Amino acid sequence: MGTATHFRTYGRLFAVVAEYPNTGEGIRKANEHLEAQPGMGVLAVVNGTIYLADNDDKGIPAQGSNTAGPVYPA
Repeated sequence: MGTATHFRTYGRLFAVVAEYPNTGEGIRKANEHLEAQPGMGVLAVVNGTIYLADNDDKGIPAQGSNTAGPVYPA
């Protein structure tokens, strides 16, 4: 399906900075990313994927569906 560009939750869209598989190796890589990039955090862990976002991202109002989850480019 590719890499998500945004993640929809609570009626807002947040930019996805990085995503990793929710596996031992993926968790290690996500933690390394977070340690190297202060100001980043885990936005969500859904369907086997860890989504990272900037902690300062307040999101933008989401149009259409209120279903939470990743948003992929068209």
